[in-house]
Amino acid sequence: MAKRSGDLLCDLAAVLGENFVYKGGFAYSENRPDAPNPLLTITDIGPISLPLSEIDAKRIIACANQAPFGIGTSTVVDKEVRDTWQIDPSLVSFQNTHWDSFLQSTTANICSGLGLPGGYDIQYKLHKLLLYETGSHFLPHQHTQREDGMFATMVIVLPSQYTGGEIVVSRGSTSEVIDVSASCTRISVLSWYTDVNHEVKPIRSGYRLALSYNLMRYSSSGPEVMPTADDASEFSRLHEVLKRWRTEDYERLPKQRMVALVLGHQYSKSDLDMGQAALKGQDAHKVNQIRSVAEMLGFELWLAKLKLYNVWKVENDSDGEENWIPDYMIEWGCTLRYFTDLKGNRVHGKIERFQGLIKGHSAIMSDPDDQEFERRSPYIGNVRNVS
Repeated sequence: MAKRSGDLLCDLAAVLGENFVYKGGFAYSENRPDAPNPLLTITDIGPISLPLSEIDAKRIIACANQAPFGIGTSTVVDKEVRDTWQIDPSLVSFQNTHWDSFLQSTTANICSGLGLPGGYDIQYKLHKLLLYETGSHFLPHQHTQREDGMFATMVIVLPSQYTGGEIVVSRGSTSEVIDVSASCTRISVLSWYTDVNHEVKPIRSGYRLALSYNLMRYSSSGPEVMPTADDASEFSRLHEVLKRWRTEDYERLPKQRMVALVLGHQYSKSDLDMGQAALKGQDAHKVNQIRSVAEMLGFELWLAKLKLYNVWKVENDSDGEENWIPDYMIEWGCTLRYFTDLKGNRVHGKIERFQGLIKGHSAIMSDPDDQEFERRSPYIGNVRNVS
């Protein structure tokens, strides 16, 4: 019989490091040969033929604007960073009555591919019509929340003849390259979470026409989670650890009698105000699993924002300037703040020098509400509309 650990954090780190049979990714793509022709129409231009012709591409460019991007709190146009044409959604319409049904089935596929649990009301809203010509590109960037409840971007690439334009999506140390240029006669669908870094490589020839949608979700019904044959062992291990904690069967416990697990995605304060409904991908899946066991044993689950800090030794150089010594860290710590329950209600203030941290995804530690985050990821793909 294995020796039982006396350290709660050690045991929780081991069991919460499992994925609880999570199936999904941070990005999704598929070709849809069954997709209907949307019968795209643009005000002041008229119907647009598909696959896109060079004549129609030039007509669109004549009526389009250069797409801007965000940097810090500013919205700017700089073709060295982003070189793309855009048409406002108010000028775009679809004459095919089956287009909306296609989008509904597509969003269902996306939610499955991104690993979202059921119980959400998923909505979509056209953000822009985008046209890429030879040389068009967008340097690595992240999207912001353009709408309340926005969790992902959906891009519909319409039939177009072009080469290049690969999309590189990355999260932490994992990257994927999505190339749909060969599908010139079919519609392709791309999607990724808002906090995923992505880059549009230069178009080498031709034109690419795409529809960019915001994906929003609301009012999770919180379906009951039951262990399956695949994840029953993980449920059992988590139940054992939490029960031992509940009965004070551990020699070493965190000072605050609380444990915090670092989730894999980034969340703003407006996300936390939505509670569990704002969680993405594996985070949503894992919290669902933990909740089913924790509440059974009388534990409460909260969400919070995490701020890490390091204190380094510094020394003066020959010019009298202070420089920190990389290999001489004096201390590190973390602060938890902006607590909410899983329904989004504020429940707590702030805890300094928190000691019960489990670094589930230490590579994803940026705070989208922090100005320092903007300096690390300077380019923002879209700016939230303020009314």
